[in-house]
Amino acid sequence: MTLPDLLILNLGARFTKLLIEAWLGKGAGNTTAGDIVDLFKARIQSTADQKKAQREFEELGDRMARGLLLLFENAVKQGHLDTEAVVLALETTLAKMINSPFLIQRDLDAGIILAELRMSQPLPFGQFSQAEEDLYERA
Repeated sequence: MTLPDLLILNLGARFTKLLIEAWLGKGAGNTTAGDIVDLFKARIQSTADQKKAQREFEELGDRMARGLLLLFENAVKQGHLDTEAVVLALETTLAKMINSPFLIQRDLDAGIILAELRMSQPLPFGQFSQAEEDLYERA
């Protein structure tokens, strides 16, 4: 699997769920993509508009994931590392920790959010190289 595909499939989907939860409320991000249109029905009457909203949320999530591509490509150029392992670690952290209330309660302060993530979701000791840990931290 290519690096862009890996980022979009793993992190793009996670970002999409966060965006949906932010718009529709807590718990909405736990749905599958097929259920998203059903969730929109309460807010969007037209089926065409519901499908359009779903595509737009998915595209936003994909764009967020693609925004990390340059960071990952540069890390690959710098040294040998397992980008898939780093992406999966990021996805696990996002799945366990990040949701709309988590972000809002911390006033979207990147420093506070990162500090809490480091404390509560540290990378397993010895499982990652220094280059992989650095990439995880930057991402």
